[in-house]
Amino acid sequence: IAATNWTFTTDNIFYYWGSGHNTRGQLAINDVVNRSSPVQIAATKWDAISSSDVGALGVQSNGTLWGWGSNAYGALGQNSIIPDNVGLSSPVQIPGTTWSKNITRAVYYNSFAVKTDGTLWAMGYGINGNLGLNDRTSYSSPVQVGSDTNWATGKEQSGGGYVNHCIKTDGTLWTWGTDGEYGTFGNSSLGKYSSPTQVPGTTWSTVVTSYYQAGALKTDGTLWVWGQNYKGGLGQNDTNKRSSPIQIPGTWSSATTLRWGNSYAATNTNGELWAWGENVNGELGQNDKTDRSSPVQIPGTTWSKVKNAGESFVATKTDGTLWSWGENAPSGTLGHNQGPGQLPATSSPTQIPGTTWQVVLDSHAGLLAGKV
Repeated sequence: IAATNWTFTTDNIFYYWGSGHNTRGQLAINDVVNRSSPVQIAATKWDAISSSDVGALGVQSNGTLWGWGSNAYGALGQNSIIPDNVGLSSPVQIPGTTWSKNITRAVYYNSFAVKTDGTLWAMGYGINGNLGLNDRTSYSSPVQVGSDTNWATGKEQSGGGYVNHCIKTDGTLWTWGTDGEYGTFGNSSLGKYSSPTQVPGTTWSTVVTSYYQAGALKTDGTLWVWGQNYKGGLGQNDTNKRSSPIQIPGTWSSATTLRWGNSYAATNTNGELWAWGENVNGELGQNDKTDRSSPVQIPGTTWSKVKNAGESFVATKTDGTLWSWGENAPSGTLGHNQGPGQLPATSSPTQIPGTTWQVVLDSHAGLLAGKV
């Protein structure tokens, strides 16, 4: 879960809005009440935000890094741990003032961030080697991953619950974590890695990761996927898992996969939006609930970016409108202002009010989008 796939500059500073799950304070509005309509996050302009199922990180223009939501296992870098069911519902600062606005990443109970010197730092749950520190220890303060100084500035990163991926400035893609039985690492291995190990290739641009599968774009616009292939989630017209990247035909500009990795969506350079995989809640935007193991087009030719909102998709169009579809219960993730007991799934894109949406982000907890 990460910044969008452009390079943030001093001109790309946004007010961010979120809706959906808030039981641990993930919306940073000083309460733990779910919202079925977008609410502004902390009334602050952010250079970048990343949200996981349970917590979030944000970077401000002055190089400060902030966290909110669950601090279980120390994922918010406060040198302390609080019970998971409590959470921090307002942003708290993580020490330091040289955090890069180009990458920050909250993962399930652990977090990663890059400093302006290109070093990568980890905190939180590390018992299965999730932090890439070559140990199985959890840390409640940031700890540097290795000694490299060429991590990821300007590249989109992602992480699931068990496997993490990160790109270096030379275009190489690296992975670490546990539970690679479905091939989620992408390097032909089904094992575990407590230190970063390389995925083949040197022209990777952005990467998205769910719990059991992953995908990444290259600088030439090609899209590659790997991992579990439940209900055709890899778009290969079959259900066979892949432990190495395999291509989705076409030239693509953005891509994402849902939290559990059973559905993908991607926009191409023609402004088209395509989806494939599981469709139990209408995730594929086809006005039905039929699974597809090959990409199918969602109507329209002015789509800009698509991201995930847990088990839903959310996308912007070039006219500044914001649209969502898929699962909506139990927290109103789709942002359509339904009341309690009125949170049905939506199998076709439905507009969220407003025409000035500029950016949409992956967020496993719910909808996350920004305005200037």
